[in-house]
Amino acid sequence: MRRILKAIDRIETHLGEDLRLDEVASAAGVSRYHFCRTFQAMTGWTVMGYVRARRLSRAAELLRDDSMPIVQVALECGFGSQQAFTRSFSDFFGVSPGTVRNGRWSGTGRLVSPLSGASLTFLKEQEMMEPRILEKGRFAAIGLKGSFQRDNTSEIPTLWETVEGRWAQLLPLMTEGGIGACFGDNGRTDRFDYIAGVMAKVDAIPPDGMDKVVIEPQTYAVFTHKLTGQTINIDIKPTLQHIFGTWLPNSGYRLAQSADFEYFGERFDPVNKAGEIDFYVPVTQ
Repeated sequence: MRRILKAIDRIETHLGEDLRLDEVASAAGVSRYHFCRTFQAMTGWTVMGYVRARRLSRAAELLRDDSMPIVQVALECGFGSQQAFTRSFSDFFGVSPGTVRNGRWSGTGRLVSPLSGASLTFLKEQEMMEPRILEKGRFAAIGLKGSFQRDNTSEIPTLWETVEGRWAQLLPLMTEGGIGACFGDNGRTDRFDYIAGVMAKVDAIPPDGMDKVVIEPQTYAVFTHKLTGQTINIDIKPTLQHIFGTWLPNSGYRLAQSADFEYFGERFDPVNKAGEIDFYVPVTQ
């Protein structure tokens, strides 16, 4: 792992330069052939696939700063022209750089963060994690809704505490289990909408002061996450990084424009916040 981390450090400190595979392998102190095999086995990425993902993720962050022209963002992130950058960015994220610049993109959860020792350990443990692909019909999520900062989800547990205090009102409406769903494009890149509650029938009437969101039929990739005892919004972060940073770019699927959600079923212990939860990712081919 130490050699791979040296290579990752080389990549991160030279993202804006003309990175060559031989140089990165040299930083790891192994042959190009051995390095490529080891890197992909440990991370799920090809070397240059990871470089591309990190460059584009860095570009997405820079695009939020209006003071830097898009062409400068392209050059800062290692692209030779704005045209090549726009094509690569659009292919990877499904939106143009201009859309991000204008604040009309809510996909910052898809940015690929730098790999670390902790994330490599997690990926090694999760290397056999493969989702179930299933179709889910139309249903409703009923509960309490809020808008949250993408880089600060610390208030979500408070929302759940409020929901749990009104659980007796929600229980008669529940059809399958509890749900925490991220949805909606509110036109800002730094926030997302979230509803905490239960899965219910579409025609169910929410209790006074509660919200209902109808989720249309969709194909989902379903991942199971085993809770480790941390606050759930923190606990699931490595799994989300694996899903959006490793599995999705290499899966042959694209993220669909629908809600993704956490499902709390019979394998979840609500008293101790232990057991397993499922994470539903809307996908299309």
